[in-house]
Amino acid sequence: MRVKRAPTYISGGYDEDGDVIPLENLGPWDAMDEAIKAIEKNETAVDILVAQRRTEIGGWRIDAVIRELNAAID
Repeated sequence: MRVKRAPTYISGGYDEDGDVIPLENLGPWDAMDEAIKAIEKNETAVDILVAQRRTEIGGWRIDAVIRELNAAID
């Protein structure tokens, strides 16, 4: 999974003293957020994850699955 291997900061160039200007590397986290949103919008994907009782992927919670599991308990 790219998020786990991605550096937190990347080089954003150099300042007038030649020091590196660090930039937060949010791309992999944004991509994972988008992937989770896409999963939550896909009813089949949610059904499969509910059947597997899988409430997270790579540490990201899948709220749609959690809601379905909680509804099944009630």
